[in-house]
Amino acid sequence: MRMSPSGRRPIIVWPDTWRVTLAVSVGIAAALAYPWRSTHDRWVLAVAVLSVVVLLSYWRGVHLTTNARRRMAITRGRRPGIHRRRGSLFSASIDETATALIRVEPRAGRRDALPLPLIASYLDRYGIRTDNIRIINNEKITGIGQTWIALTVSAIANLAALQARAAHIPLDQTTHVVARRLADHLHELGWTTRVARPGDLPQFGAGTGRETWRAVVRNDGVDYLAAYRIDITDELPDVFTQIRSHPVAESWVVLEIARAATGFSLGAACVFRTAAMPRRRAPLAGMTPQHGNHRQALMALDPFAAQRLEGHTAVPDELLGRLLWPVLARGARAVRLSEAGRVIGGIGTAASEASGLPERPRAVRNA
Repeated sequence: MRMSPSGRRPIIVWPDTWRVTLAVSVGIAAALAYPWRSTHDRWVLAVAVLSVVVLLSYWRGVHLTTNARRRMAITRGRRPGIHRRRGSLFSASIDETATALIRVEPRAGRRDALPLPLIASYLDRYGIRTDNIRIINNEKITGIGQTWIALTVSAIANLAALQARAAHIPLDQTTHVVARRLADHLHELGWTTRVARPGDLPQFGAGTGRETWRAVVRNDGVDYLAAYRIDITDELPDVFTQIRSHPVAESWVVLEIARAATGFSLGAACVFRTAAMPRRRAPLAGMTPQHGNHRQALMALDPFAAQRLEGHTAVPDELLGRLLWPVLARGARAVRLSEAGRVIGGIGTAASEASGLPERPRAVRNA
């Protein structure tokens, strides 16, 4: 059961594989002690019952053990880091990925929605499989905002295709060209898409401030950053609409699209910047606060973070078609293309030749 926009309802949190395995193991141990006649057998039964309760219990969408671990981490002041993707294929990491960022501006100043099914089709296009596509909206209370699209390509998933194009593996050039093609495609449909430099993407400021249970406190209590996981349900379009209209100083909304066994899977998250400490409960239905985990959740929203967003769920294609993702305007320059925080140089025919991908024909408009 999930929370719906019409009201708050309990959330069923399905346990991870390790929780199920451990619960089954202690259950088997208790069953072998049946009929529990001795004191030792009763202790085995009691420990098994207590272990199952502790492992599977949850509160407000988060397992109790997870809450306890986060509380201890905040108390000790130790937080696990988020690894960023590296650019060199021959570094120590198992898989290497390249990420390209595209800045999009509205068509003729209109605030209309991006074609999400079209963007999702670039998960597998021109023989290149994209690991995931993130769409990011950053909006201030003044209405000024920015829209970005991030494409991440994995070397392992495309090893054969990359090796067929060059003696070395042109991961960065290939990612560059796929992103440029998507930018060209959107440009032909009327959107403004341009290449920008690193640093143009607004930062969440996760590295500064003091983390508390309910938010990351910055600037001596002037700013509060709170991260939320968005539940992937049929009500997702309504949840996005409510988030965009929610009065906060600044918001970031991230939608991540990936491939599933059949169709797509979605993950979503948002960040609110407020002038007061957020309440314990989520401000809107369909959202789960990242209590005790705000800094790590903020870092995970970085397009160059190594892992996907939490809560990925397989969805029918029609849900993606029902999602309205408005393009925000700022009147500044548009698209950024970089890999692991560095510009992948040379946009144009040379990059296409290096990757082995043919140029995408541009639409010809008559005057």
